[in-house]
Amino acid sequence: MGRAFGRKPSESPPLAVTSRSNGGDQNPNLRHRLQYRGHSSPRRRPSLEQPPKPSPLPRRRGGRSRRRKPAKMKTILASETMDIPEGVTVQVAAKVVTVEGPRGKLTRNFKHLNLDFQLLEGGRKLQVDAWFGTRRTMAAIRTAISHVQNLITGVTKGYRYKMRFVYAHFPINASITNSNTAIEIRNFLGEKKVRKVDMLEGVTILRSEKVKDELVLDGNDIELVSRSAALINQKCHVKNKDIRKFLDGIYVSDKGTITEDA
Repeated sequence: MGRAFGRKPSESPPLAVTSRSNGGDQNPNLRHRLQYRGHSSPRRRPSLEQPPKPSPLPRRRGGRSRRRKPAKMKTILASETMDIPEGVTVQVAAKVVTVEGPRGKLTRNFKHLNLDFQLLEGGRKLQVDAWFGTRRTMAAIRTAISHVQNLITGVTKGYRYKMRFVYAHFPINASITNSNTAIEIRNFLGEKKVRKVDMLEGVTILRSEKVKDELVLDGNDIELVSRSAALINQKCHVKNKDIRKFLDGIYVSDKGTITEDA
């Protein structure tokens, strides 16, 4: 439809004004047309005497109003105690724990943790405390207890890892050198390269006398023994071949203690 002649586009079209006296009730569609054109009723100006309506509260997604969360309880003191077996001596000095037993002495530094260590009952129990600790700090209590327990097991029973040679065609040759503290690996995948791995401090390596192609790693510190086994395993990685087909290598087959429980 073309625009009306003599009127600007921005101006709204004129509206028919009717009343009851001149037949306004005879046109029922008038109110519908007025609402459609945005002229249903004139706006009322708010009175100055009436107080303004309060603005609605801000709402979150989903139409729920903001609610205060209940305050979380603060843990003042969290502690855990462990027993020290007979024949083992534990000393604590400035968060440095020293454990001495039949197999030797081990030391662990806990200065990076916000914990308190103290001996109770004449050195027969070790207590670890966390004051006003966060969730992460309180979780470190059990971690510290586990580390000390590993030290006690190391100085009483010791740790032993066993590794097996795995090969399909080229047999892996290994020789123990440097007073059982180093190993030289030859003929891995037919290569002439000699791979030498030095054990970490306090770890010894031997060839098994009962099982063919088996290595035995012994030590008091579980971390040093396991890391030494990992160094041997990493030296025998297959490169530039499909590792699903070429499975050659030296892998950990068993973990445990040197002295078995009765």
